[in-house]
Amino acid sequence: MMKMGSFSQLTSMIPGMNNLKMDDAQTAKQLQKFLHVMDSMSEEELSMANPKFEDTRMLKLAIGSGTSMDIVHKLVEQ
Repeated sequence: MMKMGSFSQLTSMIPGMNNLKMDDAQTAKQLQKFLHVMDSMSEEELSMANPKFEDTRMLKLAIGSGTSMDIVHKLVEQ
């Protein structure tokens, strides 16, 4: 059986996630929050190469995902 390595090693292979300097528990928690935000996005928003969201849309994504605007901001930046 093949081992995958630690969670931080796995996320380092995901574009935009390699600059997160956290331990495995923090990385897993951050990734989970990002997934909640992404679940709140439309298909069109997810397919955008460089999304530009207005503050009102970012607030709606934060509320819809149960996270903060700070989390949404971090995801959009990455």
